[in-house]
Amino acid sequence: MPKGIPTKGPDGIQYRSLAEARWADLFSQFTWKVEYEPVELENYIPDFIVPGERSLLIEVKGGVLELPGLKRYAKKVRESGWESAFLIVGAAPIFEDNRVILGLLYDGGEPEKAVLLWCDQCESYQLSTERGACRQCLSTIDYVIFAEPNDIKKMWIDIKNRYQWKPPTGRKSPTAGKPKHKKAWSAKKLAAYRQGKMPKRLLPPKN
Repeated sequence: MPKGIPTKGPDGIQYRSLAEARWADLFSQFTWKVEYEPVELENYIPDFIVPGERSLLIEVKGGVLELPGLKRYAKKVRESGWESAFLIVGAAPIFEDNRVILGLLYDGGEPEKAVLLWCDQCESYQLSTERGACRQCLSTIDYVIFAEPNDIKKMWIDIKNRYQWKPPTGRKSPTAGKPKHKKAWSAKKLAAYRQGKMPKRLLPPKN
């Protein structure tokens, strides 16, 4: 798994990776009250926890692009002593069959797709249960609709534009510190090659 790029999120928290900062921003827009690395479990520190009666642990794997690749990380969470539901997300939300899928949800049984919906009772985005009800308040179809993929895509594009990888400051230019005649010599070679010539030798310009 690639090493994370430490990134400061919108709330001023320094996250361990770019992916964590992006997901934190998305959760904030969902109005989820997430806590970052709030507890140390058995040989494991979860990325996020949504506290409450139906608490949810969230693990971010920014190097994973598809749902099947997330399954391998469930064992670590299960062996940590965490007894409630948990969600494993990858590099980005997944959009398929006109649904928004955040990742894999483990809620007492086999993993299921973590489908996002809007709940009128909660007045926020929530995860769907296997039967299509709101996982948070258990409201049924009369109060919930599946999240509109285009809305979430726009959110995610805006988030990616806000949080992009940037090279470390202070990095030297590849030509920094080289003698000036070396730069001129390279320019002469390039000009000669473009003219179809292969010079035996090009000397640095005289001062």
